[in-house]
Amino acid sequence: MTQSNVSVTTIKEFIIGGIPGLERYEKELFSFFLIVFIVTLLGNLLVFALIVLDHRLHTPMYFFIANLALVDLLTTTTISPKMLAVLVVHDNVISYPACFLQMYLFLSSECTVCFLLAVMAFDRYVAICNPLRYNSIITRNACVLSAAAAWGCGFSCPVISIYQSLQLPFCGPNKIHYCFCDFHPVLILACADTSHVIHLGLTLALIIIYVPLILVVFSYIKILIAIFRIASSDGRRKAFSTCSSHLLVVLTFYIASAFVYVILLTNVVSPQSRMLVSLLYCVFTPMVNPLIYSFRNKDIKSAVRKLIWSINVPPA
Repeated sequence: MTQSNVSVTTIKEFIIGGIPGLERYEKELFSFFLIVFIVTLLGNLLVFALIVLDHRLHTPMYFFIANLALVDLLTTTTISPKMLAVLVVHDNVISYPACFLQMYLFLSSECTVCFLLAVMAFDRYVAICNPLRYNSIITRNACVLSAAAAWGCGFSCPVISIYQSLQLPFCGPNKIHYCFCDFHPVLILACADTSHVIHLGLTLALIIIYVPLILVVFSYIKILIAIFRIASSDGRRKAFSTCSSHLLVVLTFYIASAFVYVILLTNVVSPQSRMLVSLLYCVFTPMVNPLIYSFRNKDIKSAVRKLIWSINVPPA
């Protein structure tokens, strides 16, 4: 149906259908995603709280990690509560405005992660390649402005796609064959040609993903060159350890997204499996980031031990 046939939206709410074909596994899926949600929530809250409370972590690197934890909290709280409600009590009705708000917040958080990873890579580049100028380049104001730019760009980029989506008529059906209001599952319900909106969204997504990735790759090429020029093996190890956690987060994020992209474009697995893999990607990366920083960062582990000690030992 073309837009000339239907000019107004008659749908006031959407029905979230979950994962078609896996309805009999709803209890198992609920238990799994509930555990992931709790781990993600507690992990990111712990990392953020430690950085705020421990003055030893008041450095640019941990400032950006705290921002990444906030984005991960936004991602998981945007999609998980409603998804869990759909799985456990079949509360699958979501209003038209709430659906597009959920879509916007999810897309914005994903975009913000891309920009934050690029900013964090530049921070590590300056720390390793220009250590004597680090404090003069990565100042408090520079950190705040960089983080604000990452958040601002992240929340600005999806605006055009969301605005164009809102101009489309939705006249039925209104069942979203997914666990939350994602871009493509919602747009295929429109009673109009959506190819131009989808193509624009894909183009913007590629720009948002690959421009920061190019900056990250460039930064790490420079970092690796600088590390290999260090004479002592101990010096190389210490230099690499300062960026290993961030590098692992970058690899996890981009490898997982590339894997999902390949799965979605192939017909090797069933549509239900492709949908499940895509959903796992959405909830997996926010969970794994605090785990990486917790297990691989001695400062975070030290702050955790200090917090546990302060709780177990009452003041005299």
